[in-house]
Amino acid sequence: MENYTSTVILINSTISGNSAALDGGGLYDLYSAVTLARALISGNTASRGSEVYHYGGTATVDDFNLFGFSGNSGLAGITPGASDTVATVALGAILNPTLADKSGPTRTHALVSGSPAVDAVGSGCPPPNTDQRGIARPQGSTCDIGAFELGPPQPGVLQINSQTFSVPEDGGTATISVTRTGGSDGPVSVSYLTAAGGTATEGADYTFSQGVLTWADGDTANKSFQVPIIDDADPEDGETVNLALSNPDGGATLGTPSTAVLTIPANDQPVGSCQGVAATKVGTSGNDTLNGTSGADVISGLGAMTSSMV
Repeated sequence: MENYTSTVILINSTISGNSAALDGGGLYDLYSAVTLARALISGNTASRGSEVYHYGGTATVDDFNLFGFSGNSGLAGITPGASDTVATVALGAILNPTLADKSGPTRTHALVSGSPAVDAVGSGCPPPNTDQRGIARPQGSTCDIGAFELGPPQPGVLQINSQTFSVPEDGGTATISVTRTGGSDGPVSVSYLTAAGGTATEGADYTFSQGVLTWADGDTANKSFQVPIIDDADPEDGETVNLALSNPDGGATLGTPSTAVLTIPANDQPVGSCQGVAATKVGTSGNDTLNGTSGADVISGLGAMTSSMV
């Protein structure tokens, strides 16, 4: 972040993972008035002032800021105040160095358990009443430094993305999508399978499918599994396969729907139909043969009857 001559005010902000070839990896500020309040500036790199380089103008700190890591403040032109913290622990003990989707409008660096930024704001917060994601402040005894307020883990909710799916009998496979919403803390997983109770026959109409879907920490991308469909030559009506999720792990919970129905529309004419129109059979004696037309055909026959549907 660079600033020349303008006023800079950073409140409950996190600046991490940036770099500069020369000065001010996190904040480069010249001839301006800069105010830092409850800001977390750590994990940036530069030749001078890896976290903040300030020259000229005024700098107001001493408001529960956290600078640097491993005992190095990374400050040039600014002296931390009595309420500010120069972190003595490694960067990974302060925050997650990887930007991740934590269910906010943008990705963020999440604080980690035991971070010196947690519950470190002695006064002046709230406001703001929420963090970058909209999570209420404080979650602990007092507010956390930076943009992220650490609360109970939010592993998320796992659910099938629709209650119904459909694939033609000659479609090859059905793809079923599963979503993770409401949080992305930690790795999670969920089991899936083709469950009993549908009208389709396993091994004749579809292949049994079972497995586990996994998400990494911060991962909210949809996952999917496939159900192989068997295209037989038997005339039959459309059939269904039941789908189910179970055994969520990593603290995640099952959402709604956790079950769904896959429909397999038939691509063969059912027995007893002519060009898709059911034949009405009314008997007379003798053997009768029906040659189908596009309309409904009537067979009269009280004796044995054979039908030739063409």
